[in-house]
Amino acid sequence: MRLVIAAFLLLLISSYPVHAEGEKGLWGSGMGFITCDAWRKIEGTETGQMGLVSWAFGFVTAINVDLYNSETPQKNIEFFTKDYILGRASKYCSENKGQEVLWPAIIYAINDLPNVE
Repeated sequence: MRLVIAAFLLLLISSYPVHAEGEKGLWGSGMGFITCDAWRKIEGTETGQMGLVSWAFGFVTAINVDLYNSETPQKNIEFFTKDYILGRASKYCSENKGQEVLWPAIIYAINDLPNVE
C-alpha cells in the first residue's frame, strides 16, 4: 500500500504541461494518463508500445529510488519487460472499459514484481 501511495504522490508532483496550443491547450503527464480507449487505438503501433514501455521504465525507476531512500527492498526489474508491461496494460484495459487511465495497470504490475534479494 505504501508503494501505491508513493507512486501516486510521485505522479502528482511530476505532472506538467507537455504542450500548450491555442486557448484550451493540450496537457498531459505521460503515457500512464491516457485512457484505455486511447490506448486501444495505438497499442498495436511501435510509437504507442515504446511510449508506454519507456514511461513505465521511468516510473519503476523512480519507485525504486524512493524505496531505496526509505530503506525498503526495491523491486526486481529483471521481469519488467516489454511483453510484461504491454500484457498488463492490455489485460487492465480489457477489464476496465472506457475512460479509465493506464497508470493503475503499471502500478499493479510493479506491485506484483518480486523484491530484489
